[in-house]
Amino acid sequence: MDGEVNLMSVSSVDHNLLHALQWEIHDFRVSDAKERWDMSEEEKEIVEKWIIKRIDEIKEKVNGS
Repeated sequence: MDGEVNLMSVSSVDHNLLHALQWEIHDFRVSDAKERWDMSEEEKEIVEKWIIKRIDEIKEKVNGS
């Protein structure tokens, strides 16, 4: 099974969460974080970093890496 994706280990929840986070990062990047959520630049960077890390984590699971 080298290089093959084991789709049984990837749930629909994972796929849905990946899609939702990809949508969120887009929305987050085009929004004014200060105005919308009262976030400082430092807070914004932390949130964006977490979302990106979480997306990468799920993508690795989906891709079988």
